[in-house]
Amino acid sequence: FAVSIDKVEVGFAVSVFLLKFSNLFIGWKHITIISFHLGAISAGALLRRQGIFCKTFILASLLHSSHNIVMKSLDELRPTHIVKGVEGITPSSLDRNGLGTSAIKAIAFDVDGTLMGHHEINVEHDVYRALNDLAEASYKLYIISNAYGDRVDELKDMFEYNGVKARVVTPQYVTPAGESPKKYRKPHTAMIEDVAANAGGSVLMVGDQMIKDVLSANRADMPS
Repeated sequence: FAVSIDKVEVGFAVSVFLLKFSNLFIGWKHITIISFHLGAISAGALLRRQGIFCKTFILASLLHSSHNIVMKSLDELRPTHIVKGVEGITPSSLDRNGLGTSAIKAIAFDVDGTLMGHHEINVEHDVYRALNDLAEASYKLYIISNAYGDRVDELKDMFEYNGVKARVVTPQYVTPAGESPKKYRKPHTAMIEDVAANAGGSVLMVGDQMIKDVLSANRADMPS
């Protein structure tokens, strides 16, 4: 775990950290955490044996802290459920996953990339049917989108005035006076919290982007 460079012992805990990071995605969490700690301990022991102080132990400590930050960040990007498409979200599938109407009061959908292609103005029949089935099962439906300008009017035409009656929520509706709506775009929690307050309970967030849809739900302690 250490190499000698110009007579200065440098702990090679970086390699252990990189191993840890690569294995996050294949489930070797506990094994690699142990490896990481052994690397830090080994580097520190080597320093003590040589009777010198250098940046190695500091590096190991920083990597230890970085590991915790990375783990927390990845947890925030992890959805509670994964489906292939909106059509797979049915009242029966929600019940099976503990997301019946007794657990959640509303379902909020992202639009572009989730209910339709980016900036399209037509919703496919199968998607409309899936939304109608959820509405008939007593779920309150909402649209949470970072859209602005004319796109907001298009969404209202599609979801509030025609077809499924889903309330459209965009940053401009949750922005305090005098502030910029850009600040309240997902992953900010303002929109999903507004929906939860309006629905009177927990909200299931459905979207296609981890860094926007999933992150905003997790930060608001909502399922996604």
